[in-house]
Amino acid sequence: MLTLVLGGPGCGKTTALLDIIDGLFEKGVSSHRVGYLTFTRKAAHEGRERCSEKFGIHPDDLPYFSTLHSFAFQQLALSPAEIMSQSNYVEFGNHIGLELTRGPLSEEGFLFTGSRLRGDTFLALISFARITQRTLQEVCADAKVDFAEAEWIRKSLELFKQSRGVMDFTDLLDTYLVKGDVPCLEALIVDEAQDLSALQWRIIEKLAANTPIQYFAGDDDQAIYEWAGADVEYFLSLKGVKRVLPVSYRLKRNIFNICQSIVGNIGKRFEKQWEPHAEGGSVERVNRIEHVKIEPGTWLMLARNKYLLNAIKEYLYFKGFPFVYDGESSIDNDKVRAILYWENLRKGRSVTGKQAKLVYAHLRKNLIDRKEPAVGDEEPVTITQLTDDNGLRTTETWMSALRMPEHEREYYREIKLRGESLIDAPRITLSTIHGVKGGESDHVLLVTDMSLAAYKQLVTEPSSESRVFYVAASRARESLTILNPLTSKFYPLGESL
Repeated sequence: MLTLVLGGPGCGKTTALLDIIDGLFEKGVSSHRVGYLTFTRKAAHEGRERCSEKFGIHPDDLPYFSTLHSFAFQQLALSPAEIMSQSNYVEFGNHIGLELTRGPLSEEGFLFTGSRLRGDTFLALISFARITQRTLQEVCADAKVDFAEAEWIRKSLELFKQSRGVMDFTDLLDTYLVKGDVPCLEALIVDEAQDLSALQWRIIEKLAANTPIQYFAGDDDQAIYEWAGADVEYFLSLKGVKRVLPVSYRLKRNIFNICQSIVGNIGKRFEKQWEPHAEGGSVERVNRIEHVKIEPGTWLMLARNKYLLNAIKEYLYFKGFPFVYDGESSIDNDKVRAILYWENLRKGRSVTGKQAKLVYAHLRKNLIDRKEPAVGDEEPVTITQLTDDNGLRTTETWMSALRMPEHEREYYREIKLRGESLIDAPRITLSTIHGVKGGESDHVLLVTDMSLAAYKQLVTEPSSESRVFYVAASRARESLTILNPLTSKFYPLGESL
C-alpha cells in the first residue's frame, strides 16, 4: 500500500516519517527491514541521525538509511577505487583532447552545470540523457549541441571506463537495476520524492515491487530540479492514499499568503490544505538594497541568478556586515584571525606560538625585528614575551599595527563599529535560490529580477519558475523583504501570471 505524505515548507515531513517509523517498530518491524531513501546526503544523514537518537538505535543497525547512490554502491559491494574520480575525468579529457574539471554528477545525482568548459557541457548532457531516460540525440537537439560529437565522447568515455575498471555515478544505478539484489524489506520510505529522476524512480519501482508498506514524502510545489533531471511529472502521477501535513511550523500568515499567491501560478499540482502556525509575519517591498532594514537575526538574501547578488555583496561589504557568499565567509581568513589574536595579546591574554607567528606575518615590517617569534607552536605566549625577547616594538591597536589593504581594514573596522562579530559565523547568507532549498532563516530578502534565460523559461513554463520563487519566499520565519525589479525581466511576486 502506497501513502503519499505531502507537506508544505516547514510542515515537518521528516518528523512525520520518524513517527511512521516509530509505529513500524512498535509493530515489531526490524530496523534492518526498513528502507529510508532520499535524494540528498543531508536528508539521509538527518533521517539516520534523528532515528538513531530518537529510538536509541546504532546507525549501523539502519543499513538502508541512505541516498539512492549510496544504497546502490553498498548493494553492489563496490569499493571507492571502482568509482570514477576527478583525476580519472582529467585523464580522460587529456586522452581525447577535451578540457574537463570534474565529473558530470555529484554523489547525490546533481548535475554539474556551473562550468563553461565545452568538455564539461558534453559530459553533463550525456549524463542528463541517461538519468532522464531520454536519447542523447533528443537532449543534444534541445541544447543545440552537435550530436555526432557528443556521441563520440560518450563512446570514448565508455571505452575509458572499461579500460580502467571504473564506473560513474549513473552507472551505479544502471548496474543495480540489472544486477543488484533487493533486500527483504517490510517498509520502503522515500523522502524528497519530488526530486528523483526517471532513472532513480526505476530503482524505487524495483524496491517497491515486493515491499508491502510504502511511504513517499515530498512537496511537488518545491520541485525545482527539473533542469537537473528531476521527474516531477512521475511524482504527480503516483496513485495512493494522500496524507497532507496540516501546519507549517515555519511560516506565519502574511508570508504564507505570499507563498499561496505564487502557488496559484503553478499548473499541475497536488492540492494541499495546510495553514501557517501563527498570525503576523512581515512582508515589505523596497526599491533599493539601501532601504532594507537588516534586523537582528539570520538572513538569506536570495536571487534567481548569481550575478544579481553582486550589488548586495558590495553593499554589505561597504556597510560592514559579515556574510557568506558562494559558500565562503567574508571573515574566515588569516587577516581576521591576526586581528583577534593581536587584540587578545594587547588585552594581556596569551596566545599559542602558532597564533603569534600568524600575527607576525601580518604586522607592519617596521614594527618587528625578526620574521617570526622563536617559540614553539603550542607554547603559550604573551605580549610581554614578544616585546622583551622576540623583537616586537609596538602595542598599538590592530588598525595601526597590522598590514592589509585599506578597503579590508575599513571593512573589518566597520564590522566592529557596527557591533557585529568577527568570531561567530556570519548571520547573513547570499545565495541563489537553488542553493538554499531545505534551508530557512529569520529573514529573507528576495531579488525579483532574473536573467533573460530564466525570464524566457518563465514565459514558456511558468510553473517551473513559480516553484523556484515559491521555495525562496517560503524560507522566511519572521519577515520577507521583496526587492522590487530594476529591469523588465522579473518574477511578479504576489501577482497572477
